[in-house]
Amino acid sequence: MAMATIRRDRSGRFLRAALGALVALSLLALARPGAAHPHSWIDIEVDIAFDPAGQVRALKQSWIFDEAYTAYVAVKPGRGGARQPDPKRLAEIAREMMINLREFGYFTRIEREGKPIETGPVTESAAVLRGARLVVSFVLPIAAAADVRAKPISYAVFDPTYFVEIVHTDPVKSIRLIDAPAGCAAKLRPPQPDPEIAARAQALDRTQSGGSELGGAFAEKVTIRCGAQP
Repeated sequence: MAMATIRRDRSGRFLRAALGALVALSLLALARPGAAHPHSWIDIEVDIAFDPAGQVRALKQSWIFDEAYTAYVAVKPGRGGARQPDPKRLAEIAREMMINLREFGYFTRIEREGKPIETGPVTESAAVLRGARLVVSFVLPIAAAADVRAKPISYAVFDPTYFVEIVHTDPVKSIRLIDAPAGCAAKLRPPQPDPEIAARAQALDRTQSGGSELGGAFAEKVTIRCGAQP
């Protein structure tokens, strides 16, 4: 089954209730009815930060939410019924999301040769408005900076249950190498789920869980390499 048959119109994107009490109420109030997973979407941009030794030290992620979700959680009523940005609310959103995402590893898996790479506590979290859209950004450090000259590393950002689909805004422009040595590159590999897994996701309704491994089948995988490697 093609991915196009799995995805839904992005005009109604809302965050999964697992992100915590801060957003659970808005999810219930705003989410549209639907039969198949996923039920909401997040666009992301990722900066891959290198240290002076040429090793990957952190992933700075920006999660971009849709206009309707932004209006509901990040602005407040103003004069004449107009809704205005609420700076205090933005700060609260960033803080609460980081607390609640911590339990889920910030929906981020970093690996080398199939083995997980340990990450540290998130730093520099913030929420801002980009036009009419909420952008929540944070830095996810790698516990021990990864040397990718000998062997590549990869990352994937996804909801394990596939309630939320998380995709890069652009397969090239939304992945940026910061202070990388010459000869480094990042390449996105689109998901290619098995037809049986795609059919399983298609059959799940909003009240059913896809389990803790379903989302990985639909995750975009980005590989980071430096120098000549096989």
